[in-house]
Amino acid sequence: MKFISYFILAALSCDAYASHKEEVFSNYHPNFEIASTDNQYHTTYFEGSIEVSGELVFTLDMLSEDSFVTILAIHLKPDENYLQNFPAVNDGYKPREVLKIELFNIEKISRMVFNKTPEEVARGSQSRFLSVRGKFLIGSYATTIECDNRLYWAHLEKFTKPSEFKIAIFRERSDIVGC
Repeated sequence: MKFISYFILAALSCDAYASHKEEVFSNYHPNFEIASTDNQYHTTYFEGSIEVSGELVFTLDMLSEDSFVTILAIHLKPDENYLQNFPAVNDGYKPREVLKIELFNIEKISRMVFNKTPEEVARGSQSRFLSVRGKFLIGSYATTIECDNRLYWAHLEKFTKPSEFKIAIFRERSDIVGC
């Protein structure tokens, strides 16, 4: 029993140490500069903006299997050659590469991309996930911990539609759901 107590104490000490390590970021585009850091919540805010190409994925809030209420979340999946432009936590508490960036200005993005409210977009959909490609001006980039995972988020400042604008629909997107 004494061994188990020491083991648990040692494990908790390691986690406490790891949670207080300062985040170390990857190399990133010089347009981004650290604006502020909150070490208690492992949150870092960046000033600056950058234009990237990629895929915007809309997750719709389900009322039933084939009825949708509104846009629940929007994620940007930058094209692979743009991923290194974003600050990623390489070391410190909960390091994680940037694969997707959650965007929080849902109402603005819905009108920017579809010229509709989030509710209008959802009511007209046949599937839970919608996706569009284009060029995106991203600003107010930040990273924090949520659901015990590293999260990256930003605001979409501008959307440029490609010459052939298409909306893709998906029933499932394992690369988007979850923390």
